[in-house]
Amino acid sequence: MRVIPILALAALSASAVASESLRVPLTNRFAAAVDVYYLPDGVDASEPANEPPLMTLKSGETSGLSTFLKHAFLLRTAGAAKDVTFEVLHDGHAFEITPDFTLVDVSAQEAAKFDADNTCDDDASASAVEKTRALLKQPTFSQAQAVKFRNLSNKRIFQFYIPEGNAFAPERWAYQTLLEPNAESTTNSYDGHVFLFATDPENPAGTEVYRVAVELGRVIYAYLEEGTADPEALKMHYEELAFDEKEYQPASPQNRPWIAYYPPRGKPKSFMYPTEYIGQTFDVQTEWGHTNATALESANVVARRQTFTLEVLSVVPKVLLIKNLFTTQEAEHIVNLGKSKVVRSTVAGRDPASSNHGMASDTRTSKNTWISRPTNAFTEIVYKRAADVLRVDPERMHHAYPNGMAENMQLVSYENNQAYAPHHDWGVQNSPHTRFSTLLFYLTDQADPEAGGETCFPKARVGNPREGLCVHPGRGNAVLFYSQLEDGNVDDFSLHEARPVVRGKKWLSNFWTHDYVFWNEKKIKNGKEV
Repeated sequence: MRVIPILALAALSASAVASESLRVPLTNRFAAAVDVYYLPDGVDASEPANEPPLMTLKSGETSGLSTFLKHAFLLRTAGAAKDVTFEVLHDGHAFEITPDFTLVDVSAQEAAKFDADNTCDDDASASAVEKTRALLKQPTFSQAQAVKFRNLSNKRIFQFYIPEGNAFAPERWAYQTLLEPNAESTTNSYDGHVFLFATDPENPAGTEVYRVAVELGRVIYAYLEEGTADPEALKMHYEELAFDEKEYQPASPQNRPWIAYYPPRGKPKSFMYPTEYIGQTFDVQTEWGHTNATALESANVVARRQTFTLEVLSVVPKVLLIKNLFTTQEAEHIVNLGKSKVVRSTVAGRDPASSNHGMASDTRTSKNTWISRPTNAFTEIVYKRAADVLRVDPERMHHAYPNGMAENMQLVSYENNQAYAPHHDWGVQNSPHTRFSTLLFYLTDQADPEAGGETCFPKARVGNPREGLCVHPGRGNAVLFYSQLEDGNVDDFSLHEARPVVRGKKWLSNFWTHDYVFWNEKKIKNGKEV
């Protein structure tokens, strides 16, 4: 393999790595078409053919590559024996693939000329980019924020939320989870919300050890017993506070705090669409498109090659719409596969009466079940179609040990005012592994425009600060959003909710993917594998 060094600049700061996306001109002067692949960190550059290419550049064609600093790519063509890899190191690149299949940077002046004289594949315009950037500077009406609770003691403590006006009414306190010694939990909260921690879940008022009111902008809250706290856990706690205050937050876009697991695990290895402006589009080709409707339950179901278009609905957070991802018959078939199996949905949390890591909550009142990949030939196609949309290896689109990177497809039903209150899909529970992306499939239409059931992102910067972004695209369509940022932090702005269904019934299915594998063979304690 031939690696082309391009302007080996000094190492970029964390703030530069997390900067806005770039448009890099790429011209193909080679005699044959060239496939362009994205290379996640740590992925062997000889293996990108397992993923669909980002684009195919015909001979003589020029296109704009939407990317970020430090992103790496591979060029591959049937007309050359070796591949070429390159990395985007600054915002002045203009690359050209030469007739002998080498890569040259033809100067920042050429890049400026490209921006002035050409448009990208998605017909980007300077006005659209500037409009989106202006929206990102607007404040959000929602004051919701993620908070992290930590138990730095040798006690098992139980976490309760105290609703406003109920400080002296323990019967109205809402139990949330159990925190083992040196464990932590995350939740969505608001300024002034009060949480209590006790050693006996049956008598929280009499065994209270810690009570705290959430402060706007403060993320970490710790019950700390200096004499019993694990020294390593205590050391990591103070290191995280210093890292957030002195290093990460001052350098991060929009002054975001560090919320993810500490220490940072680095940039995600999975592909993420480089969203630049609202209305931007990306095309994805797949061999696993729409199927022959008459054979969905048979082993002879056949999918056709198809191109799907993703449209950016929001840049912060990253939210994209995929229209017509499923036919009406396919959507109905997914519902039929699981509708007799749905049970009351649960939320993350430790039930004090059992070892279960999920429990019922008034914040989530839907019903759900799970559909595995081997269910039938059609579900195999669904998993592969989703993998191509997400641009991940279809062979890893499952949750089986050891290399699965996705959870089983979830099927959810809502009716009679059922809803899911604002929440995040990611969580931080003593492990760097958490959800990376969510792909939602809408399997039914709204009964009418006022019937409810929308998916809303209250912190989305889309020019509607009071509501954020609300979407119900209808049957057969899908929405993709990310729970992580390009620098490895989790995205607090990915907060979302399922609005109550006031008329009719809503069926939804979804995939959650992880970066980069679902399974973690080694346990993590205080930032170290044990």
